[in-house]
Amino acid sequence: MCEDKNVLEKAKVVGMTTTGAAKHQDVLLGIKPKIVVVEEAAEVLEAHITTALGPACEQLILIGNSLIHMKI
Repeated sequence: MCEDKNVLEKAKVVGMTTTGAAKHQDVLLGIKPKIVVVEEAAEVLEAHITTALGPACEQLILIGNSLIHMKI
């Protein structure tokens, strides 16, 4: 896992499911992401989102709120 962490620390973007974020919370805390993006945020429980957040997080972006309907 140490090798994976080294790769993740050098990455500009890391993608994972909320399940993966919860499972590898120690790795997420180690790479200290400043920005966390959650796709399909309306479908994800708040508790699952908070597992991806750490003290280094400066911005949380929630995308895909199915409760908002745009009129054109």
